[in-house]
Amino acid sequence: MASQKHIKALVLTLLATFCFSSGTQAEDIIVSIGSGTGEAGAKNKPVTLVLDNPAETVKGIQLYVCDEGNYLAAKSCMATGRAAKFLCTLNECRTDAKSAECRHYPGCANIVLYAPGEVIAGGRGPVAVLNFDVSENAPAGCVTLDPKKVIVSDQDRKSLSAMAERGRFCISGGSGDDTTTTAG
Repeated sequence: MASQKHIKALVLTLLATFCFSSGTQAEDIIVSIGSGTGEAGAKNKPVTLVLDNPAETVKGIQLYVCDEGNYLAAKSCMATGRAAKFLCTLNECRTDAKSAECRHYPGCANIVLYAPGEVIAGGRGPVAVLNFDVSENAPAGCVTLDPKKVIVSDQDRKSLSAMAERGRFCISGGSGDDTTTTAG
């Protein structure tokens, strides 16, 4: 009798598992901001945006990239890799921006990656290169490139669950840089 109770419990557990699970679990989509380097005052220093979408096709990506201290100014972006046919638009947000949403992220870059009639197939790799100018007044050291409000959509323009990973940008030659030497 005890074994029949165990079998019933096992069967009920298996039935509950099959009835209440979705059957397949979506794999996580990850948008990663890469790393970059540049001297204070440098122009057009690249940082790669990487998309990891193992199973889902992606129609578009939007995110804000913010640097702590606001020493970087986003200047351009270009779609690359699996998204080479996409358009990449960039807008450096200001407190007086026309977009109310952009006003919430002053100093951040609003990045939009999209293409009419195109999708990014499942996989992993670079999808855009973002170019930044480094402030002349930037101190030496590394700053975090923090993603905010990441939106990834599928081919039906429905939002997909996505995570974002921070990047870093290291500045040399700025104030407080002890790697520079002076003749004396």
